[in-house]
Amino acid sequence: MTTDEPNWLDSKVIECQKCGQKLHWLWHSPMYDETFFYCTQCPKRVEIHHYDALVLKLRKLAIEKAEGGGENKWSHKFHSLVEQKLANCECGGSFKYDAPRRCLRCFSVLAQSEPGRDVWPPESTNEKFSLGYQSLSLPTESLIRTENIWLP
Repeated sequence: MTTDEPNWLDSKVIECQKCGQKLHWLWHSPMYDETFFYCTQCPKRVEIHHYDALVLKLRKLAIEKAEGGGENKWSHKFHSLVEQKLANCECGGSFKYDAPRRCLRCFSVLAQSEPGRDVWPPESTNEKFSLGYQSLSLPTESLIRTENIWLP
């Protein structure tokens, strides 16, 4: 799919096979200045900003260690280096680039899960969520960790 096509991020609504919750599912946009690392035990994620000083240092190190192995090799090394520096999630899980994506309602692993895909609350505001999901109107506060993301 090319970027001039109307649905180039393959945006669609999926349904959790366990609880039936509808979710918004799409490829991570290359236009973002962040890469998402998802928790291994819950649906939370951290956004790693590409221009963060530590991230720039880790990217440079990954490229050096890949020694001409191409983008796939250095990006895999980069993700691994970032994961080693991330603090754990409040639930006890760790943040990984390729962690399975989870339902925002029941927290079960989504069958469609694959790295590079992002899961968002559905567009509708009248969906029902468990108490563990704080708010559809405030998804960034409840599902995206933005502070204290790095190990001391």
